[in-house]
Amino acid sequence: MAIERLNEENLEDVLAEPMAWIYKHSPTCSVSADARNEVELYERTNDGVPVYQVDVIRQRPLSNDLESRFGIRHESPQVILLRYGTPIWNDSHWRINAGALATRVEEGGATTPEEKGRESL
Repeated sequence: MAIERLNEENLEDVLAEPMAWIYKHSPTCSVSADARNEVELYERTNDGVPVYQVDVIRQRPLSNDLESRFGIRHESPQVILLRYGTPIWNDSHWRINAGALATRVEEGGATTPEEKGRESL
């Protein structure tokens, strides 16, 4: 797999995925460049959950639509883990790393022991 570009044409297909990552990237930000490296590492070493990128400068209307649709305040860089179009986890900036992304997928997005217990119900 490779990181794919999210756009208006494929958005509904992405939202129908069992799980998918959205990565909001700014091409003018060094923190985003570091986060992109981590997202690429995750993508190369973990099969199964696709990663879609939004360029927050060139695709500002789509980025704004995602913020409104998901109710998650825009940050850049930012990752959002979706399950059938519903955000189940997100994080930003220096907390974006390949290990954290892999862990969230393995745990179904749960971040607390209570949430992990609910995931198995």
